[in-house]
Amino acid sequence: MDELDLKVRLAKCFRCGTYYLSQRKLATAYKSGTFCRRCRSKVTAARSQADKRKKEKDRAFELAAEAWKRWESKPLKIHRSVWIADQVNRELGPRASNIRRNWVTKHQNEIALRARKLEK
Repeated sequence: MDELDLKVRLAKCFRCGTYYLSQRKLATAYKSGTFCRRCRSKVTAARSQADKRKKEKDRAFELAAEAWKRWESKPLKIHRSVWIADQVNRELGPRASNIRRNWVTKHQNEIALRARKLEK
């Protein structure tokens, strides 16, 4: 292995900091860094899980905004946050993580904003 080959194959793991030799020639720059064999699957799993959580959260916000609009059209005797949490959980189904009334209260500004955007 010559010196030029080492220059294009030697890399430092972005996660654990160890140096390793890549099996192929590396690009000059990587947006998210490079990872050694031990860290590669862990990073992929973490990114995949984060993407899944973000999609679930966006879906919950979307459903909550729709429920918020329905609540405003016909105020009920039950507390708004309880009713919206119940509507969202019904739509998400049993396999999704359920939201509670405190989630609705905590995010009520964001939900109201999304509900106004739905009207447009």
